[in-house]
Amino acid sequence: MNSTSYMRCTAGTAPEEQAVRGDSMELTALEAQRMLLERRRSLARQCSPGLGGALAARRTWQGTEGVPESARAELAEIDAALERIAEGTFGSCVRCGGAIGHQRLRAVPETPYCMACHG
Repeated sequence: MNSTSYMRCTAGTAPEEQAVRGDSMELTALEAQRMLLERRRSLARQCSPGLGGALAARRTWQGTEGVPESARAELAEIDAALERIAEGTFGSCVRCGGAIGHQRLRAVPETPYCMACHG
């Protein structure tokens, strides 16, 4: 998590609580990364058994013949979440910048939105 999103998530809390929340979000991000990578590999294998490894390495899903649109959309969401983890913005809503709850991230790790912005 970058310092800006960390500050946004922890404003008004004691330093001890901030450290615990920061550690907790890092753990959530690591858990999410493992889950997302496994789902990505699994989807790639299901969509194209003979090309599973090559498909799993792709970063662009548009124009991938033989891969259902729903799978391409899910793979794109997974890739976007992995990018947010790498950038340190995982756990912050892309619309309002607020914190996405840990339980929501555990249930739907690819979500880019907090509950208020989800719709």
